[in-house]
Amino acid sequence: MITLIKNTAFWYALAHMKTHLEPLAIATNFAQATFYCLDQILLTFRSLIAYYLKLPDVSDPGVQAIIASIEKQWDKADQEIFIAAVILNPFIKITPFNTSVSLFMNMGIFNLMKYLYTHFFKISESTTEFATNCTTLLNDVCTYLHGEHQFEGLDGYCKLVEDQAKEKGLTPDPVQIYTDLSNPNPKVLLPPLYKVMFAICPNLASCECLFSMFGNTLTKLWS
Repeated sequence: MITLIKNTAFWYALAHMKTHLEPLAIATNFAQATFYCLDQILLTFRSLIAYYLKLPDVSDPGVQAIIASIEKQWDKADQEIFIAAVILNPFIKITPFNTSVSLFMNMGIFNLMKYLYTHFFKISESTTEFATNCTTLLNDVCTYLHGEHQFEGLDGYCKLVEDQAKEKGLTPDPVQIYTDLSNPNPKVLLPPLYKVMFAICPNLASCECLFSMFGNTLTKLWS
């Protein structure tokens, strides 16, 4: 053991391994948080890919295997809902995306939101309600992205909330933004769409916490 400890190559190899595995350990720990949302999953994947592509030994078989594994998991996912969750996060919007790609232009984002809206709220495309909602949704998407009309001042308000959260060591809550800026007009469709997506729990941490609480409470002695 002492011989191994004195071997410089051992420590270099250990540091090399740490460089490759540490981001995965951090991401796994982050992904098991009790409150973890759809937009955070995509941003975690993006951060991991960016990290590994910038490594000097990016051609290393281990690094390539990690990148391939991340891409495989992303290919298996329902990508539309993760992308939409990031776009509808008012603190982020389309910042992480390449806006020259058609998917992230106004029409591409509208089609994405229309697909998810009809899926979540079960609206048939043959109804008059669908046509009306499409017009409203297109207007919502454009005004949201450009900070106009009902979303005027959104960017400035988000910056203020974000600064206040950082002072308290907290993460700003996107749902709270939609609640604070809620419009009594029921025809505004983006806030309810985002709240539905935000309510989706992408991991088992919350359920496991509840089972742990039950286990600590509903004991044989208590019964």
